[in-house]
Amino acid sequence: MTRVKTPLKMVCLTAFALILCGLFSACEDKQQVTNPHFEMITGKFLNQNGIPVEGVTVEVTDATGKVVSTDVTDANGFFRIQNLPTVLTNGIVSFVSEGEIIHQETLEKVVNLSANGKVGDIFQDGENDFEAVFQLTIKDAETQLPIPDADVRLATSQNSAFNRITDVQGIVAFDGIAPGRYHLRVTKTDYITYEDAFVLLFPEGMDTLRHTIYLAKGNADDTTSNPNPFCCTNSVRFYVFDAETQQKITNAVAVAIAINGKLTKGSTNNNGLIEFDELCEDHYAVTVDADGYDSYTFRMTVECDDDKELQPVYLTKKPELCCDNSVTVFVIDSIPNTIIPNATVRLIQNNSIVKELNTGSWGQQITFGNVCEGNYQVSILTPAGNKQIPIKVECNDYGLDSMLVQAYFHLTPEEDCEGSIKLTVKFESDSLSPNTPPLNGAPISGATVKLTNINTKQEFELTTNANGVVQFNNLPRGEYLAEITYSDANGVIQKTSKRITLKCNGWENYEGTVEVRKE
Repeated sequence: MTRVKTPLKMVCLTAFALILCGLFSACEDKQQVTNPHFEMITGKFLNQNGIPVEGVTVEVTDATGKVVSTDVTDANGFFRIQNLPTVLTNGIVSFVSEGEIIHQETLEKVVNLSANGKVGDIFQDGENDFEAVFQLTIKDAETQLPIPDADVRLATSQNSAFNRITDVQGIVAFDGIAPGRYHLRVTKTDYITYEDAFVLLFPEGMDTLRHTIYLAKGNADDTTSNPNPFCCTNSVRFYVFDAETQQKITNAVAVAIAINGKLTKGSTNNNGLIEFDELCEDHYAVTVDADGYDSYTFRMTVECDDDKELQPVYLTKKPELCCDNSVTVFVIDSIPNTIIPNATVRLIQNNSIVKELNTGSWGQQITFGNVCEGNYQVSILTPAGNKQIPIKVECNDYGLDSMLVQAYFHLTPEEDCEGSIKLTVKFESDSLSPNTPPLNGAPISGATVKLTNINTKQEFELTTNANGVVQFNNLPRGEYLAEITYSDANGVIQKTSKRITLKCNGWENYEGTVEVRKE
């Protein structure tokens, strides 16, 4: 099983700041996703300080381990998981970097985080060296006036808590707050209690994050988690240009993510203009994408009665890809160490098959030519099972420097053949030691021979007889390491070793000699 290298713990809903995750109900693990009401799962992978991580492979697997959908994070850490089955039991979302799984989540949890037009973000665990101020203003929902003397409790995921009381301006500040998962509770006599869970993330360069909570009149025993139900008729617009030609881009798409995780989409019209209408008063992270261009992300604050035009957005064209690279794949039966015939090998990018080849009836290596740089999945289908291997193709991966992929399978059952290893242990026949000329080539009795199956780690041990011979029988095929230890009358220990391969079809039995130097 692949080792989980770096566990990730913080799962949230937006790349900007305060994300309402549904920590206590919506994020609970479930075993089956049935008829999910979404077109895709859109997320973002960031390190512990909120910096996007590029090139992480995101895989969705079913209960059998079969990969049903995959994507790779872009320069902004974004990924999109699409085309999932209507019913998927025990689905797992794995995040893979450099061939190792660095985090896994249940599909149910990721779906819940991405429901209702929200974005699910994954935050990398680790030592966090960033702390800032989280400031809240508590206001009356009807009068919009500040509420003094409200009790505010901010609890961490480790159940430690900070308790504050709002001042005369309805403000409370929490110092020394690190990004992470929190639970917030605001209580005040004659007001409905506000309670919610979220992930707190401070955008780069921001050491203080401010947010407003509105309390509605009512029974304090009741609770609400509506973070901002007011002033949602605001408009924002901006133009999108090519940074080099200064021409307007008419195929750009923008996504605005609010603090509460709500996602609003817009696209440029024929004049390169993007307009967002009916935005609520809030902070937003806006990402602009267009085919052939690098993504651009900026942040904006929308205030009540806003109807404004922002500064234009300039997108930079992506550099042209080099596409003269090659990928060589060996599909190997691990014990005979031979290429498996009739195996299908596919090169997949963005859930689409780019190239497909077969190892043929004789079993031959696969080489994909004219491969563009980028992140891919090598999908291998054999009678012994299937494998998905993520790779990253870079420029100049061709010729002797071709991207090399080796996939090992166990094609033939172990019980199909057994064999034996017979070893004769003796002194070197050309020993030059003046004290031991009679021992040249002589067998060594009493030497310990330890035999280890390299694949299964199973160990066997025998002692050589008077003729220096040991024989191990009923051995399954595989790679073995024989380690010989000999101690002479003076207590001087000599060691040597030998690798041995047992194969089926005439290679089941091995007989050989191991020579030990007599000092």
